[in-house]
Amino acid sequence: MFGTIAVQRGGVTRAVLSRAKLYAEADIPVRLLLTGFGHYEDREATEIRRIWQLPDSLEIRYFWREAAPGGGGFAKDPVAEAYADRHLVPVRVSSDVLECYRDGMLDRTIRFDRDQLVQAVTWFDQAHRAIARDNFDIQGNLVFAEHVAPDKGYATYRRWFNADGRCWLTPWLSRAGSPTRAVRHLPAAVAYDHLGDCIAEWVKDATSDWPHAVLMVDGRQLDPVLLNFGESDAKTVATLHNCHT
Repeated sequence: MFGTIAVQRGGVTRAVLSRAKLYAEADIPVRLLLTGFGHYEDREATEIRRIWQLPDSLEIRYFWREAAPGGGGFAKDPVAEAYADRHLVPVRVSSDVLECYRDGMLDRTIRFDRDQLVQAVTWFDQAHRAIARDNFDIQGNLVFAEHVAPDKGYATYRRWFNADGRCWLTPWLSRAGSPTRAVRHLPAAVAYDHLGDCIAEWVKDATSDWPHAVLMVDGRQLDPVLLNFGESDAKTVATLHNCHT
């Protein structure tokens, strides 16, 4: 279990992939369970499989896609919406930024990735303070929105969307940006003391067909997930990375 993976990463990511490849090549079933989100994650997964020559048997699965009822993220075209709004004035200020003005005030900015795909939309209040940021994948799906408290200057919670465009999960954030408590809205309303409790439910479901699962966790931020598991659920291993040789 890990947060996100990418080709250009450090020793911890390499250690995770090396271990996964070792077990998969030994014909041990391996599932890489990712709890975070990355704009390029589909492309990164394809490149990692190619570069690391990972066996096809190794599964890569994502919390935000599988835990959301009906699947995570929904199709949305913020550029078309901006140009269709007759009260909005879109202005391309650079190759990767489209600014949108309403009555002379900056309403939102749309940021594009290197392939000119929408990566994020940042919303502003009348004092030009960022109040929200929509995050997209490379398929053009809005995955989650991050909401900022203008008086605090940092994000306080996120709203994750399913394929129907409904918010299915709201995790709250600490000042440092780490998840704290969470509320799941779909398919039923459930409050969690920590987002890790919600993720743990998905992990248990994703490994339920393995009677003798061993869960390996890299990263202290996933400790709340690990602590949800007892001996009847899975053997658990927390890996500490102090150095890499």
